[in-house]
Amino acid sequence: MVLWSPDDRQVITCGEEEGIRLWDAETGQCVHLYERKKWCWFSFLCDGSDIIGAMADRRIYLWNLDGSEIGHEQEQREQKQSDVAMTNDGK
Repeated sequence: MVLWSPDDRQVITCGEEEGIRLWDAETGQCVHLYERKKWCWFSFLCDGSDIIGAMADRRIYLWNLDGSEIGHEQEQREQKQSDVAMTNDGK
């Protein structure tokens, strides 16, 4: 899975390696590896400031681009997510 940031300056990727990688689109360098297992879906926030992701454990996580976790939803969902996104108003 590959996703460009809203300003096209960064790219996030996820694959079999069980982590999300943040890339600098200009240099091609990996900026950060978010080492969580079994990511299902992820997206940049509308302003490109953070990453939101859904994991196979049915939790939603929010990360700063520097890799620090902002928070996560602890309540387990009944079903796995099929996508994750943030609206323009940040909700």
